[in-house]
Formats: sequence, structure tokens, C-alpha cells
Amino acid sequence: MACNNQPATPANDAASGATAPADTPSRSTLRFGFGNRFLTWDPHQEQRPVTLMGYQLVYDALLTEDSTGQLLPGLAIEWAQQIDTVELTLREGVVFHDGTPFDAEVARANLLHARNEGAPAIAQQLLAVDSIDVLDPYRIRLNLAAPVPDLLSNLARSAGMMISPEAFATAAEQPVGTGPGFLMPMSQHQMCNMSLMLFPISGIRSNRVSNVLCYWYCPMLRHG
Repeated sequence: MACNNQPATPANDAASGATAPADTPSRSTLRFGFGNRFLTWDPHQEQRPVTLMGYQLVYDALLTEDSTGQLLPGLAIEWAQQIDTVELTLREGVVFHDGTPFDAEVARANLLHARNEGAPAIAQQLLAVDSIDVLDPYRIRLNLAAPVPDLLSNLARSAGMMISPEAFATAAEQPVGTGPGFLMPMSQHQMCNMSLMLFPISGIRSNRVSNVLCYWYCPMLRHG
């Protein structure tokens, strides 16, 4: 992935008559290629870890990880893991791109959706979650049937990504998350050439970047 975030052309370059190549992206545009075709934009239905980077443009997970694997806050700001429970305190004031508020009920619905309806590799990560209690509007408790040492790490990946509950049925093609961007409207035949607009609304937790247009491209699969 490459990002055009270089400083402006120095004055001496301009004076010398140097010009940027005609195909140089503007400073507000991010273009990158991706070696795998996206089969779905529903993170609970995709079993290939290689697509996680793309999902992170649209969705936020309950937790995040740094480059060393250290867990960091995401949509959950505090967590406590015991042998048979995991308690999560959720971030307040988060709104999905469609205006749906994020809260404990939504987090519970997402985890159950991933466990019960997710692709096998995703559902397996949450299989030991026996039940989920809503403790208050921004706290949930996962009750475990057996210890799961890597459960928190899984909540930082596709299994822990939060979809607007209004979009469960349509997320494969029209994802709705709380991440920094949202897909422009498209048809199922445009899955390999898509535009992603970074969400500009102030007050959205993930409004970390300016409003720019991204172009998502992956190789088109040819069918004989």
C-alpha cells in the first residue's frame, strides 16, 4: 500500500521547470493495489486473513493490535479476561455511517451474528462464547464454555468487527461500519474497482482523517 503524502514541490524544483508526472495522484487521493479479489465486504463471512487490511478501512473492531501484537483499545476501551468470562467496556458516542448508535446491544448482536452465521473460520473463533450478557448500555460480558487464550486477539480482527445491525443482510456488497471510510454505491459487478469515501462527519469516533477519495482496485478474475 502506498500513500501520496509527500510535501509540496520545493520552490527550486518549480523554478527549474520540473513537473510531476501526469499520472501522479493528488495529495488528497490514496491509490493502492490489492492482490486478492474481495468476495464479500461482510467481515464475518470472509475467512482469508489477507482481506483484513481492506475491512479496516470500513469497520472498527472491539480491540486493535499494534505491530508487536499488543492489544489496544478499539470500540472497547477497557477489558478484563478471566478463565470463564471476558468483560468489555465500550466506547460511548460512536455512530455507524447510517446513523445507528453503537452500544452494548449492538456489540452483542454482532458477536452472536459472527458466531452463529459467520463463515466457519470466523465462527470457530467465537465457538466457546456460550452467552453474552448486557451489563449496562456500554458494558458486555462474554460467558465462556471453555478458556480461550486468544479470544481477545480474535476480537481485534474480523470476528470483532462491528457492522450496523441494519446492514447485516446487505453488508456483503454495501458495508456499513464505524471506520474511517464507506464504500460509494456499487453493484455486485464492481467488486474489483471501487471508490471509498472517507467519512467526514464530526463526532464520529473514527474521523481521524480528512475527507478524501480512495480507489480500491483488485485484479479481476476471468472466467472461461
